[in-house]
Amino acid sequence: MCPFRYFRVIPAGEFVNDFSSDRRHMKRPDGTWIKPPPNYPAITNSSADHNLEDYIQMDHNKGPGEVLNLTQFVQRFYKPAT
Repeated sequence: MCPFRYFRVIPAGEFVNDFSSDRRHMKRPDGTWIKPPPNYPAITNSSADHNLEDYIQMDHNKGPGEVLNLTQFVQRFYKPAT
């Protein structure tokens, strides 16, 4: 059985302004790091400390932008070589 492939497509400006991750997904339950974090600050914005789940869940009715399956993604973005 092959898993379905989905892509969350978000306008770049919306992503840059809204995405936020405090790196909690990089920690174990006891708070220690799974791997050392990057040496640059976490990506945050004024409205949220962490909204990574909004971007990685693939519910068509939730989250920013739109969710496309592989066929829809290719139809939208594939440009044949000329």
